[in-house]
Amino acid sequence: MGGFASRLSLNYLPLILTTMSRISKTQAAIVAAHLEAIRTGNFDVPEKVNTREDAYNLLTSGKTIKPLAEEIASRYVSITSQLMASQGLFGYVSEAYKRDFAKGFKVVFNALNIN
Repeated sequence: MGGFASRLSLNYLPLILTTMSRISKTQAAIVAAHLEAIRTGNFDVPEKVNTREDAYNLLTSGKTIKPLAEEIASRYVSITSQLMASQGLFGYVSEAYKRDFAKGFKVVFNALNIN
């Protein structure tokens, strides 16, 4: 697990590890960091990343990427869960949101070969 995991609030880590039995601790820490960024609205990289190598380097170094999180949420998380999690409405990240978001990130991990 990268060094960034120690600076995270790992409230999401146990859920992600039990929900996704085939996800590594590094992957779970990346998902947890993005869930925390969604909850707080603070992302490390607010703009689009241009290359796969840049995305790989940013994710493995513990950075959160806003456009990536938004794209995963729009493709894998239900509209109801997205509305509940939106900062303007409730700001509540449900268990269904966390589960679906982790599943979407699994696709990204496979594409970028992040183990």
